[in-house]
Amino acid sequence: MYSPEGIDVEIGIPVNEHLPASGDVEPGEIAGGRYAVVVHRGSYDNLRGTYDALYKWIAENGHADNGPPFESYVDAPGSTPPDELRTEVFIPIAELLP
Repeated sequence: MYSPEGIDVEIGIPVNEHLPASGDVEPGEIAGGRYAVVVHRGSYDNLRGTYDALYKWIAENGHADNGPPFESYVDAPGSTPPDELRTEVFIPIAELLP
């Protein structure tokens, strides 16, 4: 069951150099490798269906998810109508061995 206390939220901001930790803020990196990616168009409320479809595609195409997913928000919700929002969903994948 969903619980806000169980969520690890991380925010990514591209930088040109390594930054030191400061207070509760710690630097990190997004791992390179293969990703299954889809662009969700519409309200954030409907993202679950996009995730379900992408995980289904991963399983049906001989892959396995290989780490936590992340999202990239293409449009700003304050200036884009909810039904036109674009969100890129990234799931790291690995090929299953035969």
